[in-house]
Amino acid sequence: MEGTPLDRTPLGSPRGLLIGARFLARVPAFMRRRFTLDEARAIQAARLREREHRFLHFVERAVFARPTSVLSKLFEHAGVPFQDLRELVLVRVSRRRSSACSRRGCT
Repeated sequence: MEGTPLDRTPLGSPRGLLIGARFLARVPAFMRRRFTLDEARAIQAARLREREHRFLHFVERAVFARPTSVLSKLFEHAGVPFQDLRELVLVRVSRRRSSACSRRGCT
């Protein structure tokens, strides 16, 4: 059963039970950590700033680095290399930030 995708692992199987046990073992530590409002806002702002780069990094590894991936083949068929996708994402980010800045009155 090793190598079975998580979404196909029966919850009652030994692997499913192990995954569930690991999850439950880590929940208390996660719940103990408290954040102030300022810390939570700083974390959220940092994640928003990084999201496009994290997305691109993920897509590069999970799609474009795997030529047998269905999505990799789809991008190839559409004639969209990773660099084009990267440029598209970053241009949209730039436009969105520029638009948000003009709404706030930034210069």
